[in-house]
Amino acid sequence: MEDMIIMSSKEQRRVEVLALLAEGSILQSEAAERLELNVRHIRRLQKAYKTHGAKGLTSKKRGSASNNQLCKTEAARLIERVRERYPDFGPTLAHEKLLEEDGFKVSLSSVRRLMIEAGIWRAKTDKKVQIYPRRERRSQYGDLVQIDGSPHDWFEGRAPKCCLIVFVDDATSALLGLRFADTETTFAYFAVVEEYLKEHGRPQAFYSDRHGIFQVNTGSEKETKLTQFGRAMKELDIQRIPANSPQAKGRVERANSTLQDRLVKELRLRNISSIQAANAFLSEYRADYNRRFAKAPKNPLDAHRALDHSHDLERILSIHDTRKVSKSLSFQLDSSHYQILEEGYRARQLIGSKVQVIRTMKGKTRVFYKNRELTFTKAELVRSALRPLDSKELNSEYEKWLNKKERYHPPADHPLRRWKLK
Repeated sequence: MEDMIIMSSKEQRRVEVLALLAEGSILQSEAAERLELNVRHIRRLQKAYKTHGAKGLTSKKRGSASNNQLCKTEAARLIERVRERYPDFGPTLAHEKLLEEDGFKVSLSSVRRLMIEAGIWRAKTDKKVQIYPRRERRSQYGDLVQIDGSPHDWFEGRAPKCCLIVFVDDATSALLGLRFADTETTFAYFAVVEEYLKEHGRPQAFYSDRHGIFQVNTGSEKETKLTQFGRAMKELDIQRIPANSPQAKGRVERANSTLQDRLVKELRLRNISSIQAANAFLSEYRADYNRRFAKAPKNPLDAHRALDHSHDLERILSIHDTRKVSKSLSFQLDSSHYQILEEGYRARQLIGSKVQVIRTMKGKTRVFYKNRELTFTKAELVRSALRPLDSKELNSEYEKWLNKKERYHPPADHPLRRWKLK
């Protein structure tokens, strides 16, 4: 019984051509043309074929270990390091940390293979997904900015759950704004908008979901009535575009997914366990993220517009309410009583008129009548005004209640305990 020779399709093709060459059916130049080799190489193959037959054309390294194979000691040390510091990291992020912080010069594919073999990582299988029409990126930086809030356990139990406000440029996928807040509120977005405007200028448009922060979703006037965020964007001349589905604002959704994986681990590695410390770190992290993932825009022109002197950010990025002044020059808002301090004809002018009450992000309250700021005193009312909470605020309050709730332990003389003792 003849020995079996294992050959690739390429080697089989060479055997066929060299057999014809040995019979004299074709010339060396024709054989070189068929195999896309030079004549000198054909002569070497012809000599090997005459000496060893078809076996002389097979690779001599088949079945032997690669010269670049990772040694078992190094592989064991790498897996031990992954188990010690990066047990829940994905292969890509683990490879980055092993290279940058631990000095392992190993390819990403090797790290993935070793993690799968060690049972640290499970290979992902293809799953059936719904196909959505692809929307082309905007061509200019700052033409469209996708915004969203990402509630998550960012500190992995080291601190209460909170929300990360994320601003992503549509043209480049760069993170243009990041900030942690207790929950997703209008003031949380205003804080990021203020940082964004001072750093980049005014974008052409913000692309958001249909949360109640961004648009009015109930009532007969929902098409024309503006929320506090919508009113502020109108004053800043920034268009607000609502998305019809989470997939429509896919860039910020994918950024949220990446941040929930990578940023959580960065906070753990740096032992950051508070919103204040995390916000101080975000500018450094944002620069590193953009260096890795941001893309160049098709059009190099910047679509941002500069702020001008008419943009009073403290007044624009605040909560505005309108109240009617009583005969005693007072009005109520939430659970507070406001007394306006005016005298003479100005006091008589205010009776029955409407004033604008502005509450800023820093907790300051200002009252205006026809662009004239009024002085006032404020007193808290005994009764408290109840305000309905939306779904995201309700989730946050529920989490706080769970953290504060103490488990009830019945005393020793409790009837249930006496029954158990009998």
